[in-house]
Amino acid sequence: MSTEAFIGRGVELVAFAPDHFSPRVLAETDRMKTVLAAFEPGQFIPVHSPAADLVLAVLDGVGEVVAGEERRDVKAGDLAVIPAGQKRGVLARTRMIVLHVVSPPPSASDHAEVHAGLARGEFTGMKPPEVRPDPVAMMRSEHADLAPHLAHLEAAAAEARVAEPGALTALMGDLVGFLKDHLAAHAEEEERFLYPVVERLLRAVGGATKTMIRDHVSIVGKIADLEALAASMRENGVTDDDRAEAARILYGLSALLEVHFAKEEEIYLPLLEAGLSDLEASGLAAELSHAHPVGS
Repeated sequence: MSTEAFIGRGVELVAFAPDHFSPRVLAETDRMKTVLAAFEPGQFIPVHSPAADLVLAVLDGVGEVVAGEERRDVKAGDLAVIPAGQKRGVLARTRMIVLHVVSPPPSASDHAEVHAGLARGEFTGMKPPEVRPDPVAMMRSEHADLAPHLAHLEAAAAEARVAEPGALTALMGDLVGFLKDHLAAHAEEEERFLYPVVERLLRAVGGATKTMIRDHVSIVGKIADLEALAASMRENGVTDDDRAEAARILYGLSALLEVHFAKEEEIYLPLLEAGLSDLEASGLAAELSHAHPVGS
């Protein structure tokens, strides 16, 4: 095994396997062995207790690590130092990459203990973690409670065009009361408690751009709705309902685009300015130069 110095990105040095965790030996001497292990969700290194010191670093993903008599949740950025003879094991909840530095290198009997655990499909005989509260279910329940009220907003928008002044004033008062007391409060709660946790997990497992991709799905969907409505109006004439539907789609599309571009301008583009290497900047510029220009 070569022990020449090198620099690389962990996510580019591993290959995932469908049946069990996939190890790649980066370096090995008579004093130390360095292994990069890739896990699909649910894959594991069984708990074992070799006569070797271990430094373990989670590079990507979320899972559990056994260190001695302790079983802990871990995510990218977490470390564990486990002296020789003490229990160690790794269980992935998401795709996960873990760096192991072992001294001295494991023996054949150490590997036999790991292979036996894999064959049994047994991660550990230790007591499993206690059942934890489910904040995800709590948030989904709150969203479900809010959803019917959100559906009323479109109906209120249509009613605002034809309502008498007194009725309109009362409607606006009711809407503002609901939006401030429930929707704005919900947003504040998420920013204080939920989003900081989500941000830490996104650093561990990726997926930060998925919210933007979801914006694109909605934008393209509204464009398709508008196209279908335009075709219907050409074939069948224009009704008052058509006008209202066109206004609804265009208002929604406008709001989506305004927020989407603001997120890119205020969050994503500054990240690119701060974080792109020269090589990445050159590659991205080359890709963008071949993209379809707006207005062509």
